[in-house]
Order: sequence, then C-alpha cells, then structure tokens
Amino acid sequence: MVWLGLWVCGMLTGITSILFGFGGGFVLVPLLAYVLPLLLGDATTGYLHLAIATATLVMCGNASLASWVQWRAGKLANIPVRLLVWIALGATLGAWAGMQLSARYLKVAFLVYLAFSWLDAVCRPGFLHRKRELQNEGLFAACWLQLPIGLAVGSIAAMLGVGGSVMTTPWLRRQGYAMQQATAMANLLSLPVAMAGSMVYLQMAPAGRAGSSGFIAGAIYWPAAIILMCSAGLGMQVAIRLLPRLPDKWHAYGYLGLLGVVILAMVFV
Repeated sequence: MVWLGLWVCGMLTGITSILFGFGGGFVLVPLLAYVLPLLLGDATTGYLHLAIATATLVMCGNASLASWVQWRAGKLANIPVRLLVWIALGATLGAWAGMQLSARYLKVAFLVYLAFSWLDAVCRPGFLHRKRELQNEGLFAACWLQLPIGLAVGSIAAMLGVGGSVMTTPWLRRQGYAMQQATAMANLLSLPVAMAGSMVYLQMAPAGRAGSSGFIAGAIYWPAAIILMCSAGLGMQVAIRLLPRLPDKWHAYGYLGLLGVVILAMVFV
C-alpha cells in the first residue's frame, strides 16, 4: 500500500510540475519524510535529509521532462546560461550546508520559508492579479543581478529541497508574465538546482544515520525516486491536457492553495 501510495503521489507531482513549475520538489519533502520511516524502519535516522535529497533527485526527471514539454509549446523565454550556472553553484553550496544542519533546523527553515513565500504572494500586489503588460521583458539580461539571484535561488532551493519555483514563480509573475509562462520558466530554473544538488547528495550521507541499505546512495533512496519519476511522467500527460483550460486567475489561486497544503502537511511531519 505504501508503494502504491507513492505511485499515486508521483502522478500528482507530475501534474503540479506542469501546472505550477514545482518539479515535485517541496510537494514531495513532507510526503517522503512521512513514508521513509515506514519503508526503512527504525534502524535508519536522518529521514528529513533523505526526503530532501530524494525529492531533489526526482526534480531532475520532472523538471527536465516538464521543460521539454513547455519548450515545445513555446512557453519558455530566453534564459541566459550564466544565470543557470550561478544557480547550480548556489545549489551545490546549499545542498552541502543543508547536510550540516539538524533535521529540526531544516524543518523550521522549510516552514518559515514557505510561510513567508505564501504571505508575500497574498499580501503584495502583482501575483494574484496579473499586470496587463510585461514590466521588464529583459529582466534576465541584467548581468549584475544574475549572480546574487542565482546564488540565492540555488542555495535555498537545494538546501530545503523546494526547487526554484517557490522563489522564481512569484518574481516572474510580478513582472507581468502569465502563470503558464512563469511556471514553465520556473521548471527550467529548477533544473540546475536539481542536478547540482543531487550530485552533492549522492556523495553525502545524513549525520548519525545508523545502519545502511543497498538502496541508499549517499542521502538518496533510489526505489522511491524511481517510482516517483516514472509515475510523474503519467501525471504530466494529464496536466498537459488541463493547462490550456485553466484560467490565469484560478491558476494563481491553485498555486497558493497547494503551497498552503504543503505547509500544513509539514507541520505534522
């Protein structure tokens, strides 16, 4: 039943990857933090670290496939390679820093970050109600902004396993992008986070993890990652059919609704 539940949840993360640009990251962290103890038993500790690392690997597959689908649909704007490099560097540093923190501090940081993001999107204008025109079509061209933005997005996203969308989707939305465009670009921006973060997590095991499993590489639990990535592909096919019918306003409300559900779920992990 646990494995079946993972498969169903994987399909749901595929849907959210297309609809909201999450790549499955922060949606999976509370789920895996709950499921991994059931799968691995009491001999293994460091569940939250394993959950973040496994969710980060799943993002590699989800964000790659979602970006390809959305590129074919013409929803991706030109994003400079330099920005992706800075995001990858930030993700490397953030993943390493996250492994140094205790699970308690990671959980608090996860909740504070998501709660702040939710309140910011609700209280500040520009997210729920789209501006009529793009305010800055060349927002990626400002070279002096690429380094701090890339490092900030990459480090926070990889440390908490949330992907880049929680930070980038509201930012892009306030520039005047429609939700479909903002979430499509968020998937692409999540890809360097997932790739660089996964490379770090493959090399580092959670501190104090007693016992070992042949299915755990570093901090990544492979069986769960494979099931989630395979089932996500099916979910994306469903989302591709739903996306053109979803009004922009309800798309934004759905984003905040899912963010709120994840915050509540993480409180009880």
